[in-house]
Amino acid sequence: MVTDPRTLQANERTLLAWLRTGASLITLGFAIAKLGQWLRESGHNKGTSVAEVIGGAFVFLGAISEFLALKRYHGIRRALLSGGDVPIGGGGISAIVVTVAIIGLVLAVYVFIHPLETLWSQRRAYRQCRSVSTIASDCGFDRRPAAHVAET
Repeated sequence: MVTDPRTLQANERTLLAWLRTGASLITLGFAIAKLGQWLRESGHNKGTSVAEVIGGAFVFLGAISEFLALKRYHGIRRALLSGGDVPIGGGGISAIVVTVAIIGLVLAVYVFIHPLETLWSQRRAYRQCRSVSTIASDCGFDRRPAAHVAET
């Protein structure tokens, strides 16, 4: 039996911290998914993008962390009030942390690899065009501003 109310309050603060973490994961996932959806609708991507999948995974992990936090809070509260042993199990929390880390690594690889793929495809398109035409502006790669356009 717990005689010090600060112990129960510490359990509540831990619950609130996990709820903030879950809300942050959900918000981050929603933002990433909406960015992927915006890119697809603007014509930059076709089909479901990696960003939408990763965003959905973050939203899912945020929701799971909310449920795990509530379950853990009630288990610890029940144990504290009854004088029983406090459950120590942190397997669910560890699983969320590892999954978030893996998704973060996948997202980092995607962020670094995707611009390189775009650069390589642009360079390949430029080389193919240059093999046909000797004028860079014919290929759409002329970087000079068109300040003096002759009017007809």
